[in-house]
Amino acid sequence: EHPYSANLNNLAMVYLSEKNISKTKETLQKAIATGDNFTVYENYANFLLYYGTPIETADFAQKALKKFPNNAKLWTILAFADSLQGDSKGALQAAAKAYQLEPDGTPEKIYSELRQGHNLKLPKLPTQ
Repeated sequence: EHPYSANLNNLAMVYLSEKNISKTKETLQKAIATGDNFTVYENYANFLLYYGTPIETADFAQKALKKFPNNAKLWTILAFADSLQGDSKGALQAAAKAYQLEPDGTPEKIYSELRQGHNLKLPKLPTQ
């Protein structure tokens, strides 16, 4: 179960590097269906953040957080998705949880931004 899911995750990242968005999405969904690998859930949530809608991203992140409630990256992605939807309260709550789990780095930065009343903006992708 796990090795197959990890292999599909790696294949999806190859498709993404080739900018094959539909194959990336399809392969990540297949990886999720084959096992509970937290990295696959993180990658799919992050994929949705950039290539899906904020609502789709938030819905998936909430589903993923039921399986992985102590995953700071998923809480961070939810904070971005909520902020992009204009849900500043939800974004701040998600960012606070991410910051609680991982008090350094990205969670700290986004929590600080949201506490100051700023909306979050997605960082540019390396290829943009």
